[in-house]
Amino acid sequence: MNVIHLIAVGLLGLTLILQTYVVFKYKDLAQFTRRRLLLICQHSTFLIFVVSGFCMLYAKNFLVQHWFYVKVLLSVVLVSSLIKAFRVAILPVQRRAGIVLAWIAFIIICTLSWTQPILFNG
Repeated sequence: MNVIHLIAVGLLGLTLILQTYVVFKYKDLAQFTRRRLLLICQHSTFLIFVVSGFCMLYAKNFLVQHWFYVKVLLSVVLVSSLIKAFRVAILPVQRRAGIVLAWIAFIIICTLSWTQPILFNG
């Protein structure tokens, strides 16, 4: 299940790269004809990501480290900023800010997963 989760993270990174290209290239998202396909890829990636994460959490009997809660909160930030980035009826500046926030959240999530920080020794 860990491999599936890592594949989902890689696919999420790939969709973020594609979404960043679209947001910075097109001022109006109505000009981008493959918008629905990109959103389908994003939603399916998030589905695989969440289901595999929940399965790994279930396998560990829901015993988590303290940094797990930060990852969950940042995942919510990632999803909400991507929603903001792909709304049609907002300004291009707001779209760019949403995609930048998504990248910041994604990088911090990957860093937390890789380092697994220990804040309290006890």
